[in-house]
Amino acid sequence: MDFHIEESTGAVRCGSTLSAHIKAHAWQQYPKESVGAIVRGEYVPLHNVHPSPHTGFMVNQYPDDLEALVHSHPDTLTCPSAADMSQQAAMDVPWGIVSVDGKSSQVSEVEWFGEGCPIPPLLGRTFLSGVRDCWCLVKDWYTLNHPEIGHKLPQLPRDHDWYKDEIDLLGPQNIEDAGFEQIHISEMRLGDVILGRIGSRVVNHCGVYWGGNQALSHMEGRLSRLEVVHHWLQRAEYILRHRDMP
Repeated sequence: MDFHIEESTGAVRCGSTLSAHIKAHAWQQYPKESVGAIVRGEYVPLHNVHPSPHTGFMVNQYPDDLEALVHSHPDTLTCPSAADMSQQAAMDVPWGIVSVDGKSSQVSEVEWFGEGCPIPPLLGRTFLSGVRDCWCLVKDWYTLNHPEIGHKLPQLPRDHDWYKDEIDLLGPQNIEDAGFEQIHISEMRLGDVILGRIGSRVVNHCGVYWGGNQALSHMEGRLSRLEVVHHWLQRAEYILRHRDMP
């Protein structure tokens, strides 16, 4: 079978043949958004009935044995929108996105996101908003080190460059709802979360204190990496600790 979700880890596995079918359908439907389902390990094209199929997709009925959903983004990024992230969470199956570039006639590889997708290495990962960004890095660190916390942290649905609209996504209310409490810098220890502003009126960046005067960080245009923590603290708005941390 070209697609499966490993029972032991929940990781998504998508073979080259299935990926080729997904990309072929996306190109066939361009400049409209394609949409398809993974059913019993096979790709099943679905009919997009959205009134504006060039900018969205809608399906009258999904297959009962849906394992995953895939759609395309014509001439734009593969990162999910806030609506994509919200709908994926509601459906509770992995979602995949491919980007179709009409000028070069290229279709990207499938980007999978949502619970059940494999966690990439914490260091050296590429950036993709909503899939591999600073909040994803924080969530993944907790999922790997304290799964009882990580699996409960919210996805925080967001569009790319959400902070430019001054959406307070990482503001105190959402953070408190996620189970974090503010602490003083003098109390900082392994696993605490540092939040700050980078070229924004609202808090738009977060990282994890790694210990040893280092912080785990991921910014757009860079690979995820460890940074000297005092650089972080110059831009920090507040430092948090989860209430369930041992």
